[in-house]
Amino acid sequence: MGRLVEPMRYAKCVIAGWVLFIAGASAKADLVADYRFQNSFASSVPGAPDLVPVGTGSSAFINDNVETVPAVVWSFSADRGLRLPLSGLLANPEVYTLVVLFRFDTITPDYLKVVDTKDGVADDGLYVLDAELVFYPFDVGSHDMAANSYMQVVFRRDASGTLAALYGSGPSQLGVLPQFSVNDTEELGVIENALRFFIDDETNGDEESGGAVARIRVFDTALSNADLEFGPPLGRLHDTVFADGFESQNTDAWTRPFPPPTVMLTVGNGSPTELAQGSVNGSGIACPADCSEDFAPGTGVTLTAVPASFCTFQEWIGACQGQGPTCNINIGSAPNQSTKPIFNC
Repeated sequence: MGRLVEPMRYAKCVIAGWVLFIAGASAKADLVADYRFQNSFASSVPGAPDLVPVGTGSSAFINDNVETVPAVVWSFSADRGLRLPLSGLLANPEVYTLVVLFRFDTITPDYLKVVDTKDGVADDGLYVLDAELVFYPFDVGSHDMAANSYMQVVFRRDASGTLAALYGSGPSQLGVLPQFSVNDTEELGVIENALRFFIDDETNGDEESGGAVARIRVFDTALSNADLEFGPPLGRLHDTVFADGFESQNTDAWTRPFPPPTVMLTVGNGSPTELAQGSVNGSGIACPADCSEDFAPGTGVTLTAVPASFCTFQEWIGACQGQGPTCNINIGSAPNQSTKPIFNC
């Protein structure tokens, strides 16, 4: 859907150079939420609210490669996105930094919503427009973005009201490119109620693309030049910015954001009282005391059902199949799998 573009509406607009992020932000980068999409919408930072899928489109957790890094990501169609309630997450909704690692299936000459700061009730927000990262209605940006290629976008609003953004390709962030810096005098970037990602607002509703997201981080400060530590001619996001309790000081946080995907295998319903007629042992499971275990997809698991003295084993149901007490499972990629022995008593 088209828009009326007003490039001269705002007086202050700086695109080029390292003026992009203005000094004066907090020296400490306070990470308040970190969503890694390991078959979950929960944050690895305690106390942050869960992300909530919204829209009528389809979505699923899938295995993907971010550059060469294997990762579990959340794949979404058009008309599907995520909502993050503020719920006390930010001390000041006027000052923040968002770091979003994602890809779009298509890059078109139209607007494609990335971040909505007004909880879906206004058209303002961060978009990809004709392969450029822009904040509508400022509509300024530079440098091409490609479809089906992960990009890491850093979007910030500081205490002076300056909105700025940059992006780089994939988790290694080689070639970080400045996008825009504008004076947000009308507070269009101030977050109201909740953030929304990838799904368009209710004003237009069709300015969006399917894609996938691998990580979203929220900081309650505007990251400064020192935090981001650019170097000429093209910088790289400094790994220590993201070291606060999550990454090692000397480890590149962009190339190590993804723990190996795991699948939970549960015997019965995971309740110790359910298997009163027998037990199950093997491969990290000792049920009824411990009835669940996480495994990497493709792992071979062996379980043995042992009936109580007054019972006999009948069969397995679920992931295990057969009438023998010992069963071998090859763990698939489904998020959760279960199996259960049937005893005759």
